[in-house]
Amino acid sequence: MSPLRYQKWLRLNEVRRPMLNEHYDVTTAAYAVGYESYPISVGNIRGCLESHPREIVRSSRLAKAGDLSSAVGFNIKLNDCDTNVSSNAAVAFLGTTVTSNDDTLALQSSAAGSAQNVGIQILDRTGEVLILDGATFSAKTDLIDGTNILPFQARYIALGQSVAGTANADATFKVQYL
Repeated sequence: MSPLRYQKWLRLNEVRRPMLNEHYDVTTAAYAVGYESYPISVGNIRGCLESHPREIVRSSRLAKAGDLSSAVGFNIKLNDCDTNVSSNAAVAFLGTTVTSNDDTLALQSSAAGSAQNVGIQILDRTGEVLILDGATFSAKTDLIDGTNILPFQARYIALGQSVAGTANADATFKVQYL
């Protein structure tokens, strides 16, 4: 039996519920993904980095390549899980990445006022930076019957000296049930 998969589009750094583009490859109904997992707001870069509406990181923190902002937590909520069908879950993310760096999402930089020299990384519950190729999965999580919360984090990474502006990125995730 092949693993069950669920895929959903998400937008990093939005303050409203994103539109969802869903794809299903499911052989047994064993779960549902909760919409309250969204949105994820990492923040905009405006002389300082707002990584959460109440948390501010100075732009000097992203002064040179490799500098990191504080990580902001987000969850993927799985509802109505049945451990008779699947006892573990792992998540893979896919998005446009920075050239030669498959663990960093590239910003949508076509609009005026976009930040520059910044990308977004996603970390799993163990703190590992995830490869964003859609095929490399996070550490698996043991499931319980009912509701499960899969914790992740997102953070900015400087690719050079950052330039103030809007810093948005898109990613798709899929949940694999094992």
